[in-house]
Amino acid sequence: MLFLVILNPGRSPGLVCHGLSGLRRFINTILLNDCLSWQVSLLLSNSTMIPVLIVRHPKERLSKCSLEPLRQRDDLLFRRATDHFRFDATGFILLAVDAPVLSKADTELNQGEESLLRDRLLEAGFNQDRLQQTNRLERPLLLLDSTWRLLPQLEEKIHGEPICRSLPEGISTAYPRVSKIAEDPTAGLASVEALYLARKMLGDDDPSLLENYHWREEFLQTLARADA
Repeated sequence: MLFLVILNPGRSPGLVCHGLSGLRRFINTILLNDCLSWQVSLLLSNSTMIPVLIVRHPKERLSKCSLEPLRQRDDLLFRRATDHFRFDATGFILLAVDAPVLSKADTELNQGEESLLRDRLLEAGFNQDRLQQTNRLERPLLLLDSTWRLLPQLEEKIHGEPICRSLPEGISTAYPRVSKIAEDPTAGLASVEALYLARKMLGDDDPSLLENYHWREEFLQTLARADA
């Protein structure tokens, strides 16, 4: 989602902020610099949202997780798959291996689906205010955050009828790995890389997802070469 921020209309050019986190950083900068007299108007370029539910294996090491810096975002919900955790993923897009490749068309909801998915997101613990502020909900994305070896244990926690989709082949991770024992469900990408690419393919190109990723520029260059 993009926000156009206009400062001192008529005298200063507008600035574009990527996502809510980019908007918050900009406003915080204004406050920190004692520029409260500036007139700020926020124009939503698109009042839609692709919510993301991230289900983590309990043994996932947070210190190594590329998604951890995104925990405070209100368009993402993190859940830990404890012993009693179960989730009905019906209607969610689930990243998986050997599935059709993800496309923008996958975000489209059938009649009556939006209300049901809003209820399911609320039950899972998604931010209620954020959902209420969204005029049109697009199909939620479900990301299983786990090592390949532990993934089957995580998949057992998911039931229902999710829409399984895969990421395209040929996209290399920028994350340095010493060894690779087995095929990875996110095509070998780091979790944050898979999240960014999935959202981009669904029509929501939000670079702020990669803001705290050390290998951000290398990964974006890889995507640029793939698109060329």
